[in-house]
Amino acid sequence: MLSFVGYFALIYLLVGLFFYLWGHPQILPERKKAGGLESKGAGDFPSRHTAYAVQAVNFILSDIPGLKRKAPASIRDLYRTSVKRAFHPRRPFITTGTPHSRAIYPRNYAWFYPCLLDRNSIIDLADAEHRIDLLVRGLSIILRNGTNLPFPTTFIPLTSRRFATINYVRKPSDSLLGVLAGIQTLTNAPLAEGTTFESAFARARQEGHRLFNDHLPILRFQFESLIASLAPFTFGGVTTLIIDRDESRSSATDTRIDRQRFVTNANVWATLVKAERLGLFSRGEIEERIGRSINEFKRELLALFGRQGYIVNSLESVGSLPARNVTLDFCHVFDGFWSFESEEEVELFRNTADIFLKNNMLQDDSSRCFLIAADNPDISFFNRIGAASYHGRTMWPTFNVEFADRLLDLPDRQGHAGEYHVVARRILTQLRAYSETLVFYPEILRPNGVPYRTWIYRCAHADSWFPRFVSVEARLNGSSIS
Repeated sequence: MLSFVGYFALIYLLVGLFFYLWGHPQILPERKKAGGLESKGAGDFPSRHTAYAVQAVNFILSDIPGLKRKAPASIRDLYRTSVKRAFHPRRPFITTGTPHSRAIYPRNYAWFYPCLLDRNSIIDLADAEHRIDLLVRGLSIILRNGTNLPFPTTFIPLTSRRFATINYVRKPSDSLLGVLAGIQTLTNAPLAEGTTFESAFARARQEGHRLFNDHLPILRFQFESLIASLAPFTFGGVTTLIIDRDESRSSATDTRIDRQRFVTNANVWATLVKAERLGLFSRGEIEERIGRSINEFKRELLALFGRQGYIVNSLESVGSLPARNVTLDFCHVFDGFWSFESEEEVELFRNTADIFLKNNMLQDDSSRCFLIAADNPDISFFNRIGAASYHGRTMWPTFNVEFADRLLDLPDRQGHAGEYHVVARRILTQLRAYSETLVFYPEILRPNGVPYRTWIYRCAHADSWFPRFVSVEARLNGSSIS
């Protein structure tokens, strides 16, 4: 029996290694050309499990020590090095960085690089051009593979022209949100009149509109599929529609398997708004489909998840202590759920933020940054043995950056905005210190600031996430390290 298991594991890894090499984005020359990405998705059983084998090999190889890079002399040099690596023109699409260098995650366009064309984060014209090229290439791959099935959580290259479409852990709640955010990044590129960036940003706007118009039927199909996944739900006297009434849905905190979560339903609301802004459907058409106004839908979600006076992570855990039923992803994404247009919205966000600010169990050892959650969540068996605290008692710089950005957005209606600005500054200062010490921008850290590592997984060098930090820091300080 043990021999059979051993041979099976060996064959499994050999298959994974074969397709790892065949489909590696940096190996085959035709993958490096903008016109050589005529990929086809495959969601069948063999493709899915081949993709799992490829990813297993990827994580194993990523754990092998490599050549030690020379440490940059300053944070500015570190940033420039990271950006050039993240947006190198030979890359066929944007990835987080090692060991996530082999997959496209549609949600990332909303969660982790939502404003890549912010001038404050761009080094020079070549950097801007490379970002535009990679945004267009990645979105093109996703859109070409969205004809018949809802966008998955992940695309994994198997060959030079074929991707496996995988839903890791659960079906997504934010893949369409990510695609719309990526298109919006292009269409909203600054005018930059009279600067060296004028023509590049004009091309970005043109490409964004082209992607949208050429794939309008696909985007509408994806939107209808999202709406069809909503289910009526009543809780605490509030009736609305949610996406995860009966089964959990994946989000940026994708290992968590809670149902009835705030973040997954905030993703849906934000998707509706982006669909309207881009002209995918009119407001009237959207409201007809959901049976209520978009504003009413938001009020229902706030009443549903904020009935305790703060935003709970999951309705399944109502009754827990406040610090044990909040997660940092409540702060959501840039241009996402939180607009702070009502007193109720401001109060709920402030009350939830205060739970993080006043509870040591939600803070890292520096007391300046914040953990995803006070406790490690219930997760799937394989995640439990591989990365038990991945989305629990760990500190993610990217969620802290978004938290800081929302704190800067809070209106000064009770004379407390200055206090929250101080907190935002502490977060960003500490994140800069972590990056300077580690000599890379980290994906995930343990509470003591050490890069997260398990027997199978290690913290990514999140090169493509670095610009978002720089954008928010520039907003706070009025200057940029780029």
